[in-house]
Amino acid sequence: IIRYGVCKNLRFLGVKIDPILNNRYIHGKEGRISTPDSSVAVYVINTNEELVIARDTKEIVERLNYATTPDRTDVVMEDV
Repeated sequence: IIRYGVCKNLRFLGVKIDPILNNRYIHGKEGRISTPDSSVAVYVINTNEELVIARDTKEIVERLNYATTPDRTDVVMEDV
């Protein structure tokens, strides 16, 4: 799993990952994957980055369309 490799490179910060817990929290499951003696608590949190990016993109495009509408003189592009 990619996150194990990433966290392995953070050992200098005291990050320690339990490989069994790391393998347990996949496919949408959430939980702590760091060992009890880890200096940093590491958790797996389920996210949907694609949906967030799509929503943010839609909002930006809508703002740009609104700001560039010919009858909109009160909107400055720096506001977008």
